Amino acid sequence: MDDLKSQTIIKMKQIKQIYTMAAMAMLIFTVSCQTEEEVVANTSLSDLKILAEVEVPGTSLTVKVYQYTDDLTVGYNKLEFLVNKGGAEGAFDQATILLKPLMQMSTMSHACPLEQPVLGLNFEESYGGALIFVMPTGDMGFWTLGFEVHDIETGEKGTVAVPINVKLPDQPRLKSFSLDNVSYFVSLVAPSKPMVGINTFEVAIHKKVSMMEWPAVEIAEISIDTEMPDMGHGSPNNINPVHQANGHYSGKVNFTMDGYWKINMDLTLEGLIQKTSFDLTFEHSSTK
Repeated sequence: MDDLKSQTIIKMKQIKQIYTMAAMAMLIFTVSCQTEEEVVANTSLSDLKILAEVEVPGTSLTVKVYQYTDDLTVGYNKLEFLVNKGGAEGAFDQATILLKPLMQMSTMSHACPLEQPVLGLNFEESYGGALIFVMPTGDMGFWTLGFEVHDIETGEKGTVAVPINVKLPDQPRLKSFSLDNVSYFVSLVAPSKPMVGINTFEVAIHKKVSMMEWPAVEIAEISIDTEMPDMGHGSPNNINPVHQANGHYSGKVNFTMDGYWKINMDLTLEGLIQKTSFDLTFEHSSTK
């Protein structure tokens, strides 16, 4: 009887250890499979940085412009526009905003790829848009954020031009190349805060038609693979980006550890293939 009792106790301990190990494995799997959207807390408009607050000439409207990052940089930059009318409390939602960015150089000027503001795109009360800057402010020239605001109620219109400073990021978030004499621009949209596990991988593709026209490209095919040069390995479970809307292509990328990663891309455009890549370096979010 004593031997049977001892064997029963040992088996119960072994079963408990198996359940404990399974629970730990499930916890690790759950954490590693969390996406950036699940981990990064939702922001509010008040969490963003105010870029400018201006009165719109010829109207009774004022506009606050918000940026998502500390600095505007070469590449993809989300912006929010909050419109108020006549000093009234609350946001004004009967307006349209037309972006007109301009890089003024010594002998010429040009615009850049953009996404016109849409009411309620990211926040209920503001107009969300984006600018994809193709070069920094510097000796070559300077940027102004121009935008026209239309009061739908009164028909009044006014244009504003705000000087802005565009910097180069620590790691490039815009790649450009030429295929068949057409200039293409690929901007990294996400992940903005990479982490260990599954991340949304999103790029936006535009082409240059003229100095002022930079339309979205919606017919590209993209394949990706990951590479950790310092460790000599990649990662499994990556999903190739596919077109969603307005030149945005979304997929998934899996980072199995923190550190320096390369996301290699093969882009097929008009039957031609271009190779390019983005570099991302980050520390595990749990260490921050």
